[in-house]
Amino acid sequence: MKNILHFLIMLGLFVGILYEHSVFAKDKYIYKEVASINWGSNNGQLGFTKNNPQGLPVMPSSFTVDSNGNIYISDVVNKRVVIIDKEGKFVKNIKEPSMERASLSYIGVDGGNNIYVFDRRNKVIKIFDQDGKTKDSITGIDKNISKMNVSYNGSIQILEKSGHKKLSNNGTTYKKADIDETYYTPSGKVYTMQKDRKTLKPEEKDKKAFLLQPGDEVIDFDRDDMCYISNYSGNKVKKIDPNGNTIIDLDFTGFDIMGDSSSRQVRTDLQGNVYKMYYTKYGVKIVKMEKVK
Repeated sequence: MKNILHFLIMLGLFVGILYEHSVFAKDKYIYKEVASINWGSNNGQLGFTKNNPQGLPVMPSSFTVDSNGNIYISDVVNKRVVIIDKEGKFVKNIKEPSMERASLSYIGVDGGNNIYVFDRRNKVIKIFDQDGKTKDSITGIDKNISKMNVSYNGSIQILEKSGHKKLSNNGTTYKKADIDETYYTPSGKVYTMQKDRKTLKPEEKDKKAFLLQPGDEVIDFDRDDMCYISNYSGNKVKKIDPNGNTIIDLDFTGFDIMGDSSSRQVRTDLQGNVYKMYYTKYGVKIVKMEKVK
């Protein structure tokens, strides 16, 4: 009897250790190519040029994914937003007359699938609905911002030289306020990046903080409040549960074809699928690690 009891205790400890190290807790993902988009100016294509004073390549550098898996790409050369569905098929362009004088940069989407596009030249963030109609404009943005984050609840944060700013709507205009780098989950939980950029701290005191490595970037949270953190190159993504435990490490390394290059940008959707953009000689590839149900 003692031997059986001892065996059960040891078995329980073993299972606990396995779970803690995510052997059983790991989610399963499969690699998929979502879209292959050629360079060009026609519908379903993206712009590319070296026709600038520096002779450097100009091409899309920012994309985002909505709650339905639709992909929005900021097409700086053709001065429009290109929308691709979750199957990789062209849906439509968002383009308005003011974009002819624009320099489109960062793009984001909120939980209502409203689209936020930063126009660096005109120092404005334009907000569009799902039909591509303009809902609002936020003017007076520093043209040299190096980051824009749109949360599920529509909270907008930008990174200026002087630090992070939160853009708040008081009913008549948006105002900027100093804020620590903050993330809001779809369920309303709040996480704040500490000054040393080594710790992402939850507002809830009973939850563990997330530890970051140098160069790590927080991507976003899914509907289960799982946090996704990428390394500097964006080739590796860590999925962390609300208790601070690593569920799985997703590795994009080796999936790019020789000669391709990747942007650092990685995105996730509410379902926990993780997306990355690659540049090829002929255009752009969007690939994803799809969560298997």
